[in-house]
Amino acid sequence: MRWLLWGVVAVATFVVPSSRVIAQQVIQYELVPNPYLFLLREPAVWEDLKLTSKQQDALTALNAGVDGRLLALRNMPNDEADKLWAQLLAETESGTATILSRDQQLRVKQIMLRVRGIECVQNEQVAAGMKFSTKQRESIDQIIKDAREGAAALREQAQAGKPREPLERELAKLRTDEQKDILAELTAKQREQLIVLLGRGFDVTKLGKVSFKAPELVAGGKWLNSQPLQIAELKGRVVALHFWTFG
Repeated sequence: MRWLLWGVVAVATFVVPSSRVIAQQVIQYELVPNPYLFLLREPAVWEDLKLTSKQQDALTALNAGVDGRLLALRNMPNDEADKLWAQLLAETESGTATILSRDQQLRVKQIMLRVRGIECVQNEQVAAGMKFSTKQRESIDQIIKDAREGAAALREQAQAGKPREPLERELAKLRTDEQKDILAELTAKQREQLIVLLGRGFDVTKLGKVSFKAPELVAGGKWLNSQPLQIAELKGRVVALHFWTFG
């Protein structure tokens, strides 16, 4: 579970021909198999859902109960992290079922598809609903595989220090070509079904403001120049953390 995201950047869009439906591809979110836990912390999603103050309070409390364990995934072996992720996801989905209306729950699913961009057609429920043929599935899988490999190569070049602007242009072209190739595989009826599945538009450029409740300071041990503190005691104050090791 090394792909936990701390920020997201919109890099491309796709447009279903002969429609006004637009869905965006988002860096980082595309690396998350199921972005549900992160989207529930996005202010833009809350605004889109038109949450009441009561719902906001309930969702804040639900997320706070998960935050510490979610952040801990970074330091776990992959198998343990995957197991905990599944547990947190199930726990959150169960909780939101009592907080969100059916329409709001459906909307979250639509937004989840939109942040995946055109690759949302690879979602099992989407694929089943659109009744892809074996040939379509194989072609779409290959198109997406090639695009991901191309995007990974561009990210490696960026990490190696190559100028970002030309790489971003190349990435945008890669995503545009990917969408065109995938949409070309769909029938007119399947494109219409995709429009319905995506629902109304959503501006993913507003995403990337995920926040988590700070974990409680480690209890036990000797405190220097202070009595043991708790997060609640520091509310509203600026806190600087300095970490160092010996050896």
